[in-house]
Amino acid sequence: MRARRTLVVAAALLVAAIAGVTQLPQAASTDLLVGDGSSIGRAQSTLDRRFGAEPIVITLGADLSRTLSSSSLVKLLELEGRLSRLDGVRAVYGPATFLNQTIAQTETVLKRELGAVDDEARKEADAARAAALAAGAGRAEADRRAAAARERTIRAKAKDYEDLMVRLGSVGLPSLTNRSYVDGVVFGSGVEPKQRFRWLFPDAEHALIIVRPEPGLGEERTLALGRRMASLTTAAKLEGVRTGVGGFPLLAAALERETRSEILRLGPIAVLAMLMLLLLTLRRRRGRFIPLVLALGGTVIATGLSWPLGLGLSVSTVAALPVVLGLGLDFAIQLQARFWHERRGGITAQAAALRARRSVGPTLVLAAGAMSLGFLVLVATSVPLLDRLGAFLALGTVTSVAAVLLVGPALLAHTDRGVTVPLALPSRARLGWVAPPPALLAVMAGLALGGLALSGGTRLETDLRTLAPSGLSELRGVEALQRDLGTSGQVRIAVRADDVTDPAVVAWVGEVRDRALRADRRLQPGPNLADLVFAGDQPATMDRAAVDGILRLLPRYFTDAVISRDRKVAELSFGIPLVSVAEQGRIVDRIRSAMAGPPDGTQATATGLVTAAAASTDALESTRPELLLAAALLIAVALLAAWRDVRRVVIVLGPALVAAGLAALVLRVVDLRLTPLGAALEPLVLAVGVEFGMLLDMRYRQARRAGLSPARAREDAHREIAPAVLLSASTVAVGFGVLIASRLSMLSQLGWLVALELMLCVLVAIAIVPVLAERLDRGVNGSAHVHVPAFADRLTRRVRTFGSRKVA
Repeated sequence: MRARRTLVVAAALLVAAIAGVTQLPQAASTDLLVGDGSSIGRAQSTLDRRFGAEPIVITLGADLSRTLSSSSLVKLLELEGRLSRLDGVRAVYGPATFLNQTIAQTETVLKRELGAVDDEARKEADAARAAALAAGAGRAEADRRAAAARERTIRAKAKDYEDLMVRLGSVGLPSLTNRSYVDGVVFGSGVEPKQRFRWLFPDAEHALIIVRPEPGLGEERTLALGRRMASLTTAAKLEGVRTGVGGFPLLAAALERETRSEILRLGPIAVLAMLMLLLLTLRRRRGRFIPLVLALGGTVIATGLSWPLGLGLSVSTVAALPVVLGLGLDFAIQLQARFWHERRGGITAQAAALRARRSVGPTLVLAAGAMSLGFLVLVATSVPLLDRLGAFLALGTVTSVAAVLLVGPALLAHTDRGVTVPLALPSRARLGWVAPPPALLAVMAGLALGGLALSGGTRLETDLRTLAPSGLSELRGVEALQRDLGTSGQVRIAVRADDVTDPAVVAWVGEVRDRALRADRRLQPGPNLADLVFAGDQPATMDRAAVDGILRLLPRYFTDAVISRDRKVAELSFGIPLVSVAEQGRIVDRIRSAMAGPPDGTQATATGLVTAAAASTDALESTRPELLLAAALLIAVALLAAWRDVRRVVIVLGPALVAAGLAALVLRVVDLRLTPLGAALEPLVLAVGVEFGMLLDMRYRQARRAGLSPARAREDAHREIAPAVLLSASTVAVGFGVLIASRLSMLSQLGWLVALELMLCVLVAIAIVPVLAERLDRGVNGSAHVHVPAFADRLTRRVRTFGSRKVA
């Protein structure tokens, strides 16, 4: 029997899809903010490749006199060395390594610049140390006498040494045990750390160890790196120093972990919710779980296809999976409801399955196509978060309707155990008699239009402290950075030129830094080329030779943090406070304003996680009204091409638009802030809700073709199809409703909002679509009229031809 062969082939495809699911990679949350092809994305990739990803920070909270003591510096040097050897670390910048590299570079410069003088000074130092030890002095006193002897020798014979040490910002001989030298490097003549080293010593109470990970580590390796950093810091036993580990890379990775865990949590809940819905609505009808089998199959196939299509596993996938399951159940219920209706006529199960497919197939195919177009509108956004949501929903809609129409008849026929009572409204509820008066329809339409017009004013909730799950340790780490430093993230600026060390470029970088700090005093400057060259005191002019001379004196440890080896890319960064993404966006705008007037041939682009998040928020807020209009236009064009009847398109689209408009009005009135996924609210409701009107319209027209009068056709639509439409709406609403159980607020809010709007949409559709279809039917010359356009005829004939074969 061919039905059995069809089921075997379907099972094989399902196994292949499951194999694809196992290969589905986790999409980095950073990849959901801006596209790789955007200017921000390209700049981010450039900086990541040249300098490493955004940093994870270890805070050292104590008076710097304690942190920079000889004993602490020895422990810090060992800690920083171990951190640099961890898997996935590109570079480590910390107090001890900073000072040690400064000492090494100073020694190299002294050797190169002073030559024999330095050799003689070392001999005098060794002699003074030996004499002190012979006289019974301790090692610390012996070292002090050796350093003094060396300094006396050099100062007496080489005036250049003093100039050199002033240029390097140090005092005395370079040594970690020379407190005067250490203080001279860090503080100069003041009591606060030097401005050019504030990225490492933010204030007199804090020092930082900055760890730049390799780009593209992924969730597991990033979180493992954070745990290992915390473990090594604790093991260092820095007495009297408070330590903490935090940073946006850890928070982003934690959110990716939560996303993956949500699938394991929400998947069983979704299946259980669908089972309960079928048990409550279909009760003891035979085969009541077949729709769920078909829906699960379509969902698994869509997820498996996500792998070769490069969609990845993301929060968008988690949001879409229960919805695709609900849509698949919706399509399957429509087929099964019609199958039960046909079986009641006494025909065989195989014939009933074929008739059911012929009856509802064209409408389901057209509805799935319209839905997919509505979903694909989200792909037009510049935000991958919505792009992937729309793509997966469209993919899931296609695979679901294909599974229902290709495998459903075979499964229904193969598992049939006799005639089953068709679906019916409880107590034959006569919704058909509740025809809303024209005045009420006009008021609803007016309110809906007002809501749609105001929808662009609904703001997005962008504060991570609200969006992230409560109790997330990585979020507490970011909040601790904010408390300690006043900043928690970074705005990175990629500066590109033929030679970024050109004096004009260096001077401009210094001007950008100064203008940005004046524009917003909450900003904390990061390491930058201007501070390295100008030592915090920008001169009026500086020539090429002066810049090159200073760069030769600086350790590569410093220059590699901000200048690429080929000198074509430099990074300028600012620490930014933990405020809402919208407020961070305003700060980024001020920084962009400070970037005005770069030298000829110089390009500068603000980037980083904060900048990407701000850009995606702006894009979401500005495109929300356009997304709904684009979705409505695409769906309307598709239906018009199929039906060639503008009035019919308006009747079918009307309920979804009214529901979306009324909901938008309520959201605006109560001033509810939407999460980023909420930007897709109206297009989602429109895309899904249009099916309800199409099914009701389909049944009305089938009744008219069967010879019923317009009034009887309206009653038949309410009696025969309204129960299935209600159940279909319930399945999709339950799919969205499952998201309410998510720990991620952007998922839970989307779930309950769309679920409520869909139930409003189906009630409006049941109340007005058959009534308006009847009035339209009678409106042409006062006579009953049914228009079946050529496209619909061709689609119906093809489906019927396909369905007239044996169930395959």
